[in-house]
Amino acid sequence: DILSKNIIIFYDDYSRALNLSMTQFSVIVISQQFGALLAMLLLPFITRCIPSLHHKICISGFLCGIFSILTIVSPIIDPHHNNTMFVLIWTATDRLLFSMAFYVYITSILDLASQCNDENSGKQGKIIALLNLSWSIASLFYFVTGFTITYINWWFAFVLYGTVLCIMSVISYFVYRRFTHYGTGGGIEHLRDVAAHK
Repeated sequence: DILSKNIIIFYDDYSRALNLSMTQFSVIVISQQFGALLAMLLLPFITRCIPSLHHKICISGFLCGIFSILTIVSPIIDPHHNNTMFVLIWTATDRLLFSMAFYVYITSILDLASQCNDENSGKQGKIIALLNLSWSIASLFYFVTGFTITYINWWFAFVLYGTVLCIMSVISYFVYRRFTHYGTGGGIEHLRDVAAHK
């Protein structure tokens, strides 16, 4: 969540780091929002290509991390900011692709949470509360982002969070590989049994 919202919260810092005007940086923000809309329209096609929630979470999470890291590439290629258009196009395209992957990632996690509990389990409130708590905890990392921008560098948060997300996505594949067939009886019933005994 922080990888998605930090360019909006710290837009002034990032626009200055990329040597872009507010108007130019707004194109990047709009591209990110458009990515979510595009992903919503393409989600049925993506689901047909990758029907397993397990695989969608792992792949989209890993792609989120990669696109987060790639956000900082344009200043590396053009360190003296001689080509503003290149920086703008690269970053806008990167954030669009990031937002598409992020939308698939979040919707897949929510779909998985809803499938782990049926209507009679009495666990829906607990699942929603845990998801809300996780996002609230993630919001605390905006302080970390502000600290790294001030005392380290503007790009550090993108690399740090992106790398962590890539690693955790790979780990999650092995942790949940026995639940390959999410959405079918065996895996979901096992997850429900686990949740019921928590």
